[in-house]
Amino acid sequence: MRTPTPSRSMYSFRIPGPELERARRVARAHGLSLTELIRLRLRDLPVPDRTEQQRRFEAIHALTREMQYIGHNINQVTVAIHRANRRGQSFGAALGRFEGLLQAYLDTRERLRILLEQYQQS
Repeated sequence: MRTPTPSRSMYSFRIPGPELERARRVARAHGLSLTELIRLRLRDLPVPDRTEQQRRFEAIHALTREMQYIGHNINQVTVAIHRANRRGQSFGAALGRFEGLLQAYLDTRERLRILLEQYQQS
């Protein structure tokens, strides 16, 4: 048996400009949309502060992006090592760069793991 989904209606109303700006500031300060703020207040629920959650999300996103860049560099070094190996060239310098990139990747991955654990605990 399917459970009916609650119907949603759209309602508009007029509000003085300063009050609307104040509501937008409050919503923004808590990391909420204006709609979320209004719904919470209508239900007499506390307004949560999501700014810390947003900050953590942005940090995790930045680390993930950094890991993608490092992964791309690791791939480039791997291709260069394979080319040098096929040509019979020495690739000792490339291995040194590869080791540095790999260590940076592992360090970043560890920081990301810690951030994810903190995010899950909160």
